[in-house]
Amino acid sequence: MTLSSLDQYVIPGNIIVRQRGTLFHPGQHVKMGRDHTLYATVPGFVRFYKEKHMRGERKYVGVVLERGDVLPRNEASRGRSRYCGLVDRNSLEMEVFNEAKVNRAFPPTTMSSAPAPEAEPRHRLLLTITPLRPSEIPTEEDIIAEGLRLIESTTSWKAGKTFFKNTVKTCCHAKRPEDGAPWHCRISEHKPEEIGFDELWDKLGKNKAQNEMQFIHDIKKVTKVKEMSATATIWTAYYTFPPPVSPRVFTVIQVVHLSESKPRTGIVVSIPVDLSGDEELHALEEKGVNIVKARYTAVERIMELENGNVEWRMATSSTPAGLIPTFIAESAVPKKIASDVPQFLKWYQSLEPRK
Repeated sequence: MTLSSLDQYVIPGNIIVRQRGTLFHPGQHVKMGRDHTLYATVPGFVRFYKEKHMRGERKYVGVVLERGDVLPRNEASRGRSRYCGLVDRNSLEMEVFNEAKVNRAFPPTTMSSAPAPEAEPRHRLLLTITPLRPSEIPTEEDIIAEGLRLIESTTSWKAGKTFFKNTVKTCCHAKRPEDGAPWHCRISEHKPEEIGFDELWDKLGKNKAQNEMQFIHDIKKVTKVKEMSATATIWTAYYTFPPPVSPRVFTVIQVVHLSESKPRTGIVVSIPVDLSGDEELHALEEKGVNIVKARYTAVERIMELENGNVEWRMATSSTPAGLIPTFIAESAVPKKIASDVPQFLKWYQSLEPRK
């Protein structure tokens, strides 16, 4: 059995305790996998505590958000009620962020006696339509972690319409105080003969913006503004629409991550970026009298399923800005995002040669 030291800082998916039995139980912000391994579900600091109503050797593990925080007094009893609650098979918080993958993809969390980092002020919510300046862009680790939490939460959103002979399902989440706009999601499942995981990731995880221009016909131009790293790039896209709707410009940073652990999973997180403070980068955005600066944020995930199919799930929140009434824009989103699936497949099937 391995376990973390007191005040160990963890991110979603970090292993806190790996055990053969059930000596340790999941508490606040912790989940237990099928192998009894305990995982963090939020960024924070590890806390161990005993359940006074059970045998003294049994302990619970929880996570607090700030270094000086303590667990609630009733957390032990609440933790007991969640004992052996299994993490869903589709949960990326468990399946993607296993210990080896975290250490490979991000700077590892050490187990040494060195003090944990001083608690910093909670960063503002990343996945909103409020744009970030380039200097405000957080680490890729934080962006992916928040994207994972968001896309996993879509399984509990309100079900919406289905489109294209029930091949694309949609769901939605009402606007919350911290959101700039409501959220919409589409879900589709694809058989190997239609498209495989590798083929889908090749088009979505690499040069995504350029590929989208091939099947989303409203996109007339995309420009790579800045490559921040091999897995993070700022893109700007120029859209045109039938009159009287004015052209739009969307500028985002896209962060991608691929996990080869089973089930193989790829994720792309897009966050709006404000380039107005950087003259050189701002010059790369399309300019014009009637052009409107619109904004969107999105999380896109593809995942291999046990039946051999691939699930393609995308959640987005957006604003067209300009003079388009919000209720009109929002009512059109479900069908609009659903239509991306057949349009993509039609484009993909037209490519020659295909592997």
